[in-house]
Amino acid sequence: MADKDFVDSIAEIVAVWGNKLTEDITESLGKKDMVHSGVTAASFKPNVKIGEDFVEFTLEAPSYYDVLDKGGKSWTNKQPPVDSILKWMKTRGIQATIPVKKQTLASTIKNKKMVIKKVVKPQTQLEADKSYAFGIAANIKKNGVIKRFGYKGSNFYSEVVNEKAFLELRKIIIKHTANPSFILQFIDPAKQ
Repeated sequence: MADKDFVDSIAEIVAVWGNKLTEDITESLGKKDMVHSGVTAASFKPNVKIGEDFVEFTLEAPSYYDVLDKGGKSWTNKQPPVDSILKWMKTRGIQATIPVKKQTLASTIKNKKMVIKKVVKPQTQLEADKSYAFGIAANIKKNGVIKRFGYKGSNFYSEVVNEKAFLELRKIIIKHTANPSFILQFIDPAKQ
């Protein structure tokens, strides 16, 4: 059984490190010009759990973080949710343009022998936005996300949360506790 003071001291170090890690992720999002509404940045939350002989660190992350980081190929056989894209469109102020033919109530089709009046239900802005979002989702499924990064992702997360960051945490713990006899294990939330 580990000494409670030792476990508490490691928990404090991990908590400070976790807060810094979260700040670094937010900074990385900013450097990549990926902060618009702040929702993604605010979704990263560090958590430290203290057990009798262990300290567990978890980093809450939005469900789509790996797609922004790596480029969107995690949706191998399906499209991203249209509702998520609609929220993104709203925060960015993006609205679909309603085609002129869908704005009119009726149109006339002239055939050689007869005139047919075709009644077209006007499209609402929400319907147009959903259609646009569906197109974006289909394109993401096909190509990935973020054209300016070559659809390969921005690496905003993997440039911060990596082996180097965990080695730094290990060094900090050893420096402050003078005890290298602990196990530091990283569990990637994208692989759970």
